[in-house]
Amino acid sequence: LFLFPEAFHILESASQLPSFHGGLKEKEKSAIWNFVYKGDTKAISGTRASLFLPFNHLSLIVLDFEHSESYTELRKPNYRALNVAKKLSELWNIPLILISSAPKVETYYKVDDKFVWEEKENLAPVKIVDIADERRKGRMGLLGPTAMESLARTLSQNKQTLLFLNRRGEASALICRDCGKTFRCETCSSPLTIHKEELRCHRCGTSREISASCDSCGNTKLKQLGGGTESLEKEIKKIFEKAKIVRLDSETISSKKKQKEMDLKALAEADIIIATKMIDKPFNLPRLSLSIAVLPDDLLHFPDFRAAERLMQILTHIRLLNPKNELLIQTFMPDHKLFKCIEQNKIEDFYEEELATRKSLTLPPFS
Repeated sequence: LFLFPEAFHILESASQLPSFHGGLKEKEKSAIWNFVYKGDTKAISGTRASLFLPFNHLSLIVLDFEHSESYTELRKPNYRALNVAKKLSELWNIPLILISSAPKVETYYKVDDKFVWEEKENLAPVKIVDIADERRKGRMGLLGPTAMESLARTLSQNKQTLLFLNRRGEASALICRDCGKTFRCETCSSPLTIHKEELRCHRCGTSREISASCDSCGNTKLKQLGGGTESLEKEIKKIFEKAKIVRLDSETISSKKKQKEMDLKALAEADIIIATKMIDKPFNLPRLSLSIAVLPDDLLHFPDFRAAERLMQILTHIRLLNPKNELLIQTFMPDHKLFKCIEQNKIEDFYEEELATRKSLTLPPFS
């Protein structure tokens, strides 16, 4: 059984195998279920749901992208695919192989000497840019001068650039300059995000028109805070009008029709890919030459003890999408230990520091 995270496409490398995933019709699922039950296949690929197929003589489980958050089922009955796979391997007394470019801290700790790092030779360099210093020079857009110069150079070489910004929409919030009120959702009180001509709640999905004035004081001088993938796309289009831009976020692939349109060919042919953490999938991007992490600091400030770990995983994945892929990180925290470990190719140091911190605070894997 070969397990892959839920994505828009089953991996090309597994295209010759029977595949079980949520995109299949009920008749197709039933056919594969019977196919496995009768033992008519020697191998099968699938997403987390394929762990519950009626195997008669299972002998090996391979779980790719072990760190992927999509292996957690949020609907009832809730389960974690890794835990289910571990139990299956115990019941069948068979090997379980986990594959990841940046495994979970708990997994790194538990596998111990069985963990094997695949050597990556001649990796392109990582450059850390202090965005605060660049903004003092007058550049106030989402991309600083260094990033813009690197982007222009890459386009002139007919190479591909990936811009990673983990926030969709045009701006993260709308506030009143006079009274300081933030426009919030009437249903769940979350800050509303600007999307084109409406304010939308990313928590419950409700939306409303953008107000011309403040609901509290009537002031018409409203200010947009932050920026998302839509505003970044607008910024890039103004400067590089002829560039082919593909935006990869939940707005662009919110339906099966859009998923079909967002095929691998479109991504491969794009000059610029603007993506949220949805890029954390096994994409094949042979033209990718430059990746820019646009203010990834927000992910570090997320109120979760795994925040740094998750950012490390996605930055490592982005870097390894192509060995020639240069990674540029725009940050207000250029001396953060995570960025330094990535810059110096010392990911093992990050794991050791993270484990020491968690042990002192009695956090997983020590509790």
